[in-house]
Amino acid sequence: MAPNSPASTCSTADTTTLADIGAELKRVAMKMVTKDDLTHLTNNIYEAIKSEVNGLKAEITAQEHCIQQVEKRAQTTEDHSTATDTALKRQGTLILAMRRQLEDQDNRSRRNNIRVRGIPESPEGENVEEMLTSLFCIILREDTPAIIKYDRVHRALRPRPTEGTPRDIICCLHSFAIKDMIMRKARSRAHWNYRVHYNNEWVSARWPEDIPQFLQRLNLPPTPVPNCVFMPLDPRPQPQRQARRRRWNSQGEAPRHRPDLNNPEE
Repeated sequence: MAPNSPASTCSTADTTTLADIGAELKRVAMKMVTKDDLTHLTNNIYEAIKSEVNGLKAEITAQEHCIQQVEKRAQTTEDHSTATDTALKRQGTLILAMRRQLEDQDNRSRRNNIRVRGIPESPEGENVEEMLTSLFCIILREDTPAIIKYDRVHRALRPRPTEGTPRDIICCLHSFAIKDMIMRKARSRAHWNYRVHYNNEWVSARWPEDIPQFLQRLNLPPTPVPNCVFMPLDPRPQPQRQARRRRWNSQGEAPRHRPDLNNPEE
């Protein structure tokens, strides 16, 4: 058999190479993405994005609903708060008016009160109402105690003292006119202020209890005082007058003595 010629060898190699290239091109063409593949891929991506967007829309819708509920509750709370503030202001005004009325009623309830001091207490019990009625009849110079009516009469609400100043008597008269009349009469008869210059000294009587000593110092016989009730009272403290310091002016001179116009001895 005759050997192959160089031309036939070259032709075979070229044919093999072209065949291989064609097969390779087919394989590459088969691996390339086609239009259908792109369409399918695009649809898949669209569906995935659509699903995610729908989920986001649902979440946003739920959030919007929650926000609307929160805003609605906030508005309701604000309305309630405004109504509460208005009610509190109105109640404050009403409470202030009620407080003023209560103070007025308290003051009115005390208008008829009289406090009597210095009446000694009986250790065996006492009828305070009868004592006050007798005292007020003497002050008013009335013989009919029926005009004096009380709403309440009692001693001061504290323990009974064993010694010393007795407890005050507090009474609430039923009629303000009677109470006012008693107070005016008592004020007019509170001080006598009788002063007599005798034997180079002043003798004074300001209280009914001073009458016996006043008459004794004037060398007068004892005289009963009508319509007066002498009760043992504690001695009234006498005010002590302190000596005034003398002031000197800038020239070193003592100020001139100014006479006291209220003292008849000067």
